[in-house]
Amino acid sequence: VEAMAKAGADRIIFQWEAMAKEANTNDDTADDTIGQLEQAVELAEAIREYGMLCGISINPQTGVEEILPLLESGLVDLVDIL
Repeated sequence: VEAMAKAGADRIIFQWEAMAKEANTNDDTADDTIGQLEQAVELAEAIREYGMLCGISINPQTGVEEILPLLESGLVDLVDIL
């Protein structure tokens, strides 16, 4: 995040599905979503701390309910569906 800010970026968009799932070996999908959410909030906070806007990209099959807490946090300015 710091390197992108120093390079002049004004927004970072990250992929929701790339967050934490691969690191979580638990088969419980609710736990996967919690791990993703925690990691996504930390990343979004870091992006905002550097004065940049924050976006999140999701796959079309991803339900909005998975990212709703992140959206309600006010940290995300854009949702991109790829």
